[in-house]
Amino acid sequence: MTPDSFFDYLKDRDTISKEIYKKSSHHKDYGRFPRVNLPPAQELNVSISGAIQLRESIREYLDKSVSLQQISNLLFWSAGFSGKKIEGGAKRSYPSGGAKYPIEIYICVMKEGDIQRGVYHYDDLNHRLTRLLPVDTDKLTENIIGKDVFAQKCGIMILFSYRKSRSFGKYGSVAYKLALIESGTICQNMYLISPLVGLGCCALGGVQKGVEELLCCDEDESVIYKMAIGNI
Repeated sequence: MTPDSFFDYLKDRDTISKEIYKKSSHHKDYGRFPRVNLPPAQELNVSISGAIQLRESIREYLDKSVSLQQISNLLFWSAGFSGKKIEGGAKRSYPSGGAKYPIEIYICVMKEGDIQRGVYHYDDLNHRLTRLLPVDTDKLTENIIGKDVFAQKCGIMILFSYRKSRSFGKYGSVAYKLALIESGTICQNMYLISPLVGLGCCALGGVQKGVEELLCCDEDESVIYKMAIGNI
């Protein structure tokens, strides 16, 4: 099995001092990098039972780019800012241990359409994307796909990362378990939303070494999960 950098990090972490992880912001910002404003998310008039019945892992996609509106709908309803303020930040559309919200979302656009091919960070507070210009898209794509050959035909890949400083100070080593649960909750939201906006998705657990370096992440951040998404 391919080594996973996240679990490499977990080795011997039970005794690590919480003092090295001070309270940090719930919002990550990339300063002057180019931004792409997402259109307002559209209402989804489907029952919960109907959405659950449509939930399925899809590994075959049309040779078509994912539109900006589809990305907006998917991100807002799965992981967006609900509009309610809470202590230290903003409430999202999913639960988070202690309302720390340590998960960050990156979108690798593989088929160019409404949006240029490249790698973007989702700014949930402002519902927009920030393009990460230093990132080598081709190298990152090759790295995150790995042996999942079917993902080469998807429109976008979504990466979930965990920022340790947001939750480790409160929960210690339990924070890692909570981060995995939280990313799974967002993933399930995406499974439910995807077919409602014409998309299919498939969650992928393996994350190859080197992804964090390619994303220009600091040592506080580990990529823990990924999803392939495309038109169906």
